[in-house]
Amino acid sequence: MLDVHPAHHAAATLRDFFIHIATIVIGLCIAVGLEQTVEAVRHSIERRELIADFHRECEANNKMIEVNLAIFNVELDRNNGIAGAIRQARPVNGIVTVVVPPRQYLAEWQLPSHTVWTVAKSNGKAALLPDDLAQVYDRVDLQAAEYMRALQRSSDADTRVSSVRQRLGTGLAAGETLHLSVGDAEDLANALSDSSAAISYLENWALNWEAGSEAVLHSVQQRDQMGDYFTEVKSRHHFSLYTP
Repeated sequence: MLDVHPAHHAAATLRDFFIHIATIVIGLCIAVGLEQTVEAVRHSIERRELIADFHRECEANNKMIEVNLAIFNVELDRNNGIAGAIRQARPVNGIVTVVVPPRQYLAEWQLPSHTVWTVAKSNGKAALLPDDLAQVYDRVDLQAAEYMRALQRSSDADTRVSSVRQRLGTGLAAGETLHLSVGDAEDLANALSDSSAAISYLENWALNWEAGSEAVLHSVQQRDQMGDYFTEVKSRHHFSLYTP
């Protein structure tokens, strides 16, 4: 900010006094103008950086989500295959005999990130964006939060499956032959079905998050313009159980 120094001697006339006052006022206006210009430039740079960071995060997340969706589908097929085999088997002398079907092995699933917008809201930089665009980013952040909740639900369901497996002494390895009582068979089938339902719910929010991120990457500026992306992404993945 510019410093405005007082005159070295008192004003001799009224004219000198007004010139002195005008000089101070002009100096202050210049100082304030320069400060506001610097601030506007800084905000413009921070706004561009925030948008670029969010785009990069969305792009990286969508790659992870695609990997995860393939894994979710494999787990769904496996759970449904075992549960289906158990329910189709006829008990013989009170024992249900089932051979665990083969499974496909894929890479480990990955955890997408939703830190950029969270940090921007905490440090005030979110206010740099126009309201409409901020609402778009808010919706993507909401989808991320729902994905995390769905992930916890899926984890809880997996814990139940693990508990039943441990009680029955089976790892559900491909090709393993299970000899189960009718009650144990029902418990295992139900646990696997619950896990499948949780995975489907997780897949729903993964697709919602992917669709929202895709809208951001296509520079959608308003929340009501995002709807077509949800329809297209779920259609592309042949998913229609849930709606956003």
